[in-house]
Amino acid sequence: MTITYQFDVSTATFCGFAKLLGKWRGSIYKLVYKEMLVYCAGFTLISLWYRLLMTEEQKRTFEKVSLYCAYYLDLIPLSFVLGFYVMFVVQRWWNQFTTIPWPDRVMNTVAMYVHGSDDKGRLIRRTLMRYLNLSFVLILRSISIAVKKRFPTPEHLIEAGFLTQEEINIMDKINIKINKYWVPMNWFINLVNQARKEGRIDDGAPVKHILEELNNFRSKTSLLWCYDWVTVPIVYTQVVTWATHIFFIVCLIGRQYLDPVQKYDRHDIDMYVPFFTMLQFFFYMGWLKVAEQLINPFGEDEDDFETNWLVDRHIQVSYLGVDELYGKLPKMEKDIFWDDNHPNLPYTQATLIHKIPNYAGSTAHLRLSGNKEPMFHQRKDVPPIEDDKPKQGVFENIKNKVLCCQKEPTSSLWRKISVKSVQIKPISQKETLHRTRTLGRRESLMAGEFLAMLNRGRKKRGSEVSLHSPMLSKRGSLTPDCHIISIPEEEEKPKTALWGGLMTRRRSSDMSSGSTSSFVSDEIPKGPHPHFESTLPKPYKSVFGNNSHQKLLDRLSEIENESDTTEASVLPTPTLAVITHAFPEINPEIGKRLMAHNTVDTTNT
Repeated sequence: MTITYQFDVSTATFCGFAKLLGKWRGSIYKLVYKEMLVYCAGFTLISLWYRLLMTEEQKRTFEKVSLYCAYYLDLIPLSFVLGFYVMFVVQRWWNQFTTIPWPDRVMNTVAMYVHGSDDKGRLIRRTLMRYLNLSFVLILRSISIAVKKRFPTPEHLIEAGFLTQEEINIMDKINIKINKYWVPMNWFINLVNQARKEGRIDDGAPVKHILEELNNFRSKTSLLWCYDWVTVPIVYTQVVTWATHIFFIVCLIGRQYLDPVQKYDRHDIDMYVPFFTMLQFFFYMGWLKVAEQLINPFGEDEDDFETNWLVDRHIQVSYLGVDELYGKLPKMEKDIFWDDNHPNLPYTQATLIHKIPNYAGSTAHLRLSGNKEPMFHQRKDVPPIEDDKPKQGVFENIKNKVLCCQKEPTSSLWRKISVKSVQIKPISQKETLHRTRTLGRRESLMAGEFLAMLNRGRKKRGSEVSLHSPMLSKRGSLTPDCHIISIPEEEEKPKTALWGGLMTRRRSSDMSSGSTSSFVSDEIPKGPHPHFESTLPKPYKSVFGNNSHQKLLDRLSEIENESDTTEASVLPTPTLAVITHAFPEINPEIGKRLMAHNTVDTTNT
């Protein structure tokens, strides 16, 4: 009988498992107490022999043997061998339980597809379920001692109502020596076929569904047979049994308390009773007994499967489902929440404390600060840039994700950025950059303002697009969300098709203030381009606000004081009209100073 204790441990309490230690049925005490008594008796006899019957010379010899056994006792890997064996047996034990077939699914399909409330319909349904349960009983008689004792002969099956005399005669005529538990399932199939011909079962899916459930039941009975046939290898069981018993036989000598006068190591006190050795025997031998009890769960141990109860339960449920409950349905009524789409079920006073609010997820209460909520959008009509250079930090990664290129019909290249962005940190004066430094914030680039971005006196690593290049004038006007970019050197050509239409270009180191050429064409007119002044963009308010004059003056003074400004790349000079039109708040004096520094770079990446 299976010992259940789920209710005793339903709630974790102080010393919750301690209340289980006093149970006797199915306990470890009941399994090992006999072995424990025999072991303690053997230990006591050897101890008395050593203390009372041996001479001094015999004692010295016994002590040497005891020390030798104690020294090499730990070489036996008992915990490893025993633990792995028990784990394997427990897993196999649970798999056997899940393999036990239940007739409920077959019962439901039979009740669903076998029609007829008359006696013939009832007879077909009940006979089908009797054949199914007969097969279950026959397989249990072959593997379970408890069921075999209950139905030792076929006559007992007739008396129990599982078989008829005619059916026994048919089985006896089957001249085969293998187990015949599968024969009733063959009768089941023949009866289903007959009911189909009589119109009791519809053709097609109903028959297929019934046979699928029958085959599932049949496969589980076969698997139970295989578990009984192929057991744990006996050599493994022998190794574990020998290792456990030899270990404790050696302990009978090696764990003896020797004479303290001899001053042996760890023998300073004569305890008489080997308390820790007894605990070790209790645990290891109990471990072995667990495997011994679970290796065949179809026996008569207190924790074995309740096979006889399963036989009773299956036959009762089967007959109820296909006969007494067949076609019976209670009257349908509106439920009490008919007009309520959100029913609120009641609680008792004892369970009200367990009512909890609805769970919305671990991030339901997460809120972002206001400056982190704007979203960035990449232009869908522009493919992403293929950058062969390694990413340099977090800002470089963000730049490569946000920025993108577009090849214009006029073979011009534009860098386009989303209007929504955040302010970047000021450029460090000590940082060594591979690109030209810029003035101002990123918003100035995104708004399309022609703010004079003064170069830092660093020689550029690539050619630069001129403000007066035809690629600017041919479009007619500039969009607020685009700005000019620097083009890499020839040895660093990108591998994208966007550059396929570009013509040869020159290094920035070969460019001079008097002969600056665009990478698109070498025939670029010097000075202001006529189309540029006629297609001026709409002026935008300066990003420097009301203090634009003072901030620009401070920035210009800082650039003018640098010693290496003479090495800067030179581009065609923008006209004063262009600067004053783009920035109405800049007076002509500042515009002239901006024109003096005629290098413009808007690659603020």
